Amino acid sequence: MLQLPQTISIIISYKCNANCDYCCFQSSPKENLVIDKETVYSIIKHAYEIIKPRVVVFTGGEPTLFLQTLLPSISFAKSLGLPSRIVTNGWWANSLSESNDYVSEFKNAGVCELNFTTGTEHQRFIPIIKIKNAISASLEQGIKPVIVLENDDNTDDIMHDLTHTFSDSLEDIQFSRIQKIFFMNKSNIEREDFEGNIKIKKCDSIMTALTFTPDNLVFPCCGLPIRKMNNFSICTLAEFLKSGSSDLVNFCYSYQVSCLFTKEPLSIINSANFRKPLDIISQHPCDLCYELYTKSDFFTNENTSNSKEYGEIASKLALTSFLLAKSNENV
Repeated sequence: MLQLPQTISIIISYKCNANCDYCCFQSSPKENLVIDKETVYSIIKHAYEIIKPRVVVFTGGEPTLFLQTLLPSISFAKSLGLPSRIVTNGWWANSLSESNDYVSEFKNAGVCELNFTTGTEHQRFIPIIKIKNAISASLEQGIKPVIVLENDDNTDDIMHDLTHTFSDSLEDIQFSRIQKIFFMNKSNIEREDFEGNIKIKKCDSIMTALTFTPDNLVFPCCGLPIRKMNNFSICTLAEFLKSGSSDLVNFCYSYQVSCLFTKEPLSIINSANFRKPLDIISQHPCDLCYELYTKSDFFTNENTSNSKEYGEIASKLALTSFLLAKSNENV
C-alpha cells in the first residue's frame, strides 16, 4: 500500500514570546497571524482520512500562547485516535505547581509528548529553571519530555546541568541537538559561529512530515526554511483539503522534492545551474536548500518543465525508496 508522510506538523502561529536571533521560523512577538481552530480541525480530519498519520505535532512560534485553539485541537486529534506532541519553550513553567497545572491540561487534552527547546539564545528569554520545572511536571504526570538543545559552545554545559538535575530519571528523558541555520539569522551573527567541515547529508525530514503554516501553505518536510522558501510549498491548504491520496502523491513527489529525497546534496549541486556564487558554510541541510532556492534554477517552473523526463524518473525512484524504507521498518 502506498505510504505518505506519517507526521502532521501544524504551525499554530509564528508569534512567540521569545525573539531568538536565529529562530528557524523567524518567530517573534510581532507576528500576529494565527490558524483558527476550525482550520486545524479540517487539516487533522483530512489528513486522517487520506494519510492515517502516526502523530500530530503542534508547533510555532509558541503554540501554548493560543490555548483556545491548541487544547481543543489536541482533543479533536485524540478523538480520531491520533497522539499529539507540543513543541514549546516552556515559558509557562513559572513554578512546579504552575507547571503541573499546564501539563495536566495538556495531558487531559491528549498530549503524549512535550518537546522543550532551550539553549543559549532561548535562555535570553526563558530561564533554564522554567525548563527544569516543566521537565519535573512532565515526569510526574507520565508525559515524555524531549529536550531540544541549541548546538553551540554552551550546549555541553547545559546538557551536564540537566542530566545532573535529573540523574534519577534519564531513561525517561530524550535529548537532541539542533544545528543553527545560517540564512535564518536575524542579526549580524559571526560567520565563524556557523563554519565547519561541510558534511551535509541527505535531509532526514523530507517526505516524513507535512507542515501546515499560518499563511495556508503545505510543505513536504519539517518546514524549517519555509519563511524564505515559499516556492518549496507543494500545495496550498485549499488544494490539500480537496485532495485525495493520489493527488497528494503528485504534490509530494515533484521533481525537486524527489531529488532532495533520493540524492546526495553534492550531486544536486553539480546538476543545477547557478546564477550566483555558492556560499555554503553551515552543516545544516536547510542551508543547502536555501542556496539551491536562491541561486539556481532548481526550484523554478522552468527547471521543472525542462526536466520532465528526469522528474518522472526521480519520482519513481523516490516512491520505490520510500516504500522500501517503510517495508524494512515493518520487518
